[in-house]
Amino acid sequence: MRIRKRFWANALTALSLVPTYSGSTTWFREDLPGGTFPPAGWGLHEQAGTKPPRIQLVSAPGRPGQNALRFELHPTDLFAGFPRSEVIGPLDGDRKLRYFEYGRLYSIQTSYYLPPNYQIDLVQRELSFQIHHDCLGGSPSLAQVFTDGHIEWHVYSASAPEYCGGDYDKTKLHHRSFDVGPIIRGQWVNLQVTWRPAWDATGILRVRMNGKPVVTYRGPTAYNLTNGHPGYLKEGIYKWCFKLPAPTCEDEKPTRVKQRLVYYGPTLITVR
Repeated sequence: MRIRKRFWANALTALSLVPTYSGSTTWFREDLPGGTFPPAGWGLHEQAGTKPPRIQLVSAPGRPGQNALRFELHPTDLFAGFPRSEVIGPLDGDRKLRYFEYGRLYSIQTSYYLPPNYQIDLVQRELSFQIHHDCLGGSPSLAQVFTDGHIEWHVYSASAPEYCGGDYDKTKLHHRSFDVGPIIRGQWVNLQVTWRPAWDATGILRVRMNGKPVVTYRGPTAYNLTNGHPGYLKEGIYKWCFKLPAPTCEDEKPTRVKQRLVYYGPTLITVR
């Protein structure tokens, strides 16, 4: 019983390092207790079939008594057609995917850890956190991107209501990017992402890293999708050009990096 109490105390402490907003309610919480994989709140791409072997529930590095998801990726780890080691969610009690809703203000609190020897890739980019729309093709609405040794946050949107997939008029695509500094290795990075999905000027994106505001943006933050779902959450690592040749990677150069490794801790999402 003492171990169990200590685990919950550590998990709550990690999630309390960033503020919540008054009037908000808990929409999703996954504290990663021990048990079966994947955890109750997370799932995998349906195309993957069974559990990718390089995702594990492990003890969190440097956080005694707390668990984390360990995501490892190699060029040959192809799931849903591309090299990825990710979970998707949130899932409801029936393990069905829950979608964000337009016009709601969400606060996503989580943390990730890159080992001290995490090799910086100066050739290819990779995503480590994203909110993706429920359509085939196209860029995610929101993504944290590791590129050229830096952390960037990218937000994509399109106001055309017919958009759903990769076949769209790119002249109507709205894209903003924010360079927030060098990649952080050897320590946990606590994230708070405040996101209001909208395809017009009412959208909101605010990002805090280890309590420091790094992105403050108002404007389009989501696609105007005909299915009515602005997106769902992904955590882990996605490196779409890791194995060449690959679709959409005709101009990419091969990388000398052979392996990617990232840990993610508990996740809390509140909404108002």
